[in-house]
Amino acid sequence: MRTAMIMMTAALVVGIGLSASAGQGATGTHQLLLVELDADALKVIQVDQVAQPLPKRRGLEKTLPWRLQVQAKDGSLIHSSRFEDPTLVRGEFHAPDGSGRIEPVRVKRTGKVHFSIRVPAEGADRVVVQRLKAGVARQSVQPESAWEKVGEIDLGKAGGGR
Repeated sequence: MRTAMIMMTAALVVGIGLSASAGQGATGTHQLLLVELDADALKVIQVDQVAQPLPKRRGLEKTLPWRLQVQAKDGSLIHSSRFEDPTLVRGEFHAPDGSGRIEPVRVKRTGKVHFSIRVPAEGADRVVVQRLKAGVARQSVQPESAWEKVGEIDLGKAGGGR
């Protein structure tokens, strides 16, 4: 029994070491930006350098209604990702009929809204934030005409690295 536990512990340590070294093999750093949205204007509140590659997104990212596009100085696209509408707050409440069911509710925030975005640190010059136009259905592939610009961030002025 003791030998089995020692072997399981050793396997766990080796597995953790392998996964850590695999993560270290991925190069790159990224920036975590705290952004303020006020009347369709974006303002960077804080920029933090993160000594890790951008996290991999999982799940339904391809159908989320907002996106950011990171551009290099020459205007070429170097990164794009989609995210939830930061102006909506999701809550869950007991159904009013007393059935015990939980019902999701989305409430639109008004005024200034703060949210975070992650962008690559290398080569990033400008971030363009867009949202799907009203009435456009969520799909994994959207034509450019389906998007409207919310604002953009000049990373040089925001204190971001290049």
